[in-house]
Amino acid sequence: MAAVGAVKHRGERGRAREEVLRQYLREVIPEGFLVATGFIIDSTGKQSRQQDLIIVRRDYHPRFQVGGTQFFPVESVAAVIEVKSTLKSRTLRNAIENARSVKALDRTGEAEITS
Repeated sequence: MAAVGAVKHRGERGRAREEVLRQYLREVIPEGFLVATGFIIDSTGKQSRQQDLIIVRRDYHPRFQVGGTQFFPVESVAAVIEVKSTLKSRTLRNAIENARSVKALDRTGEAEITS
């Protein structure tokens, strides 16, 4: 992780930290799971905020990709992880809002149909 400190651009430094954690998770989680980044969607068309790391069941649902951005059905998601370099009140609030955006998605597939 010390090598990440050599990266001076904040966004790229954050991406480097995410990649270090992603590589570690790939080594320790069961083979049936994938570690990725992107957005989570539900059957009603709602979408989460961008998630730093998403742990997804490989065999459950297909993922969708648009121009390099990945979208995962909420039913396939086992966990989401927010990666922060420093924890301040603003970054904590942002992390909580990211988690809420996932929690707000419909996991039942039984959203009310209106005519």
